[in-house]
Amino acid sequence: QAFDAALRVMHVIEPLPFAAELRGFVDQPAYIEAATLVVETTLWPRVRFPGAECVLRHGWAQRAIEFEAARWGADLLVVGSHGRSWFDRTVLGSVTQGLLNDLPASLLVVPIRTVAPLDASDSETRNTEAAVR
Repeated sequence: QAFDAALRVMHVIEPLPFAAELRGFVDQPAYIEAATLVVETTLWPRVRFPGAECVLRHGWAQRAIEFEAARWGADLLVVGSHGRSWFDRTVLGSVTQGLLNDLPASLLVVPIRTVAPLDASDSETRNTEAAVR
């Protein structure tokens, strides 16, 4: 607010990487529908910045983030890092690493350790929310 900045909160629902091989066992549209419902009911209600825009995209996270950042003309992106091991990053890839290499904006990486409880009466949650605001 001090810088009269606009905030866009984006979540990307990626396709299941093994869905093509398990076509008869995985219902990709049902997965996307369920994931969308989770984002709309648990993530979007936590966005309290006045005027914040919530954006949901489907596809590969790195590509979607790069596209939106360029289209929106973002100055700064803040992403969470799951803190995966070297092996996990090698096998699964790293969206953050790809963004560091290719993003046309500044990038702030925040390590994700735990998810704060939704109970707003918890003083630690209130302090965390105040720090984020």
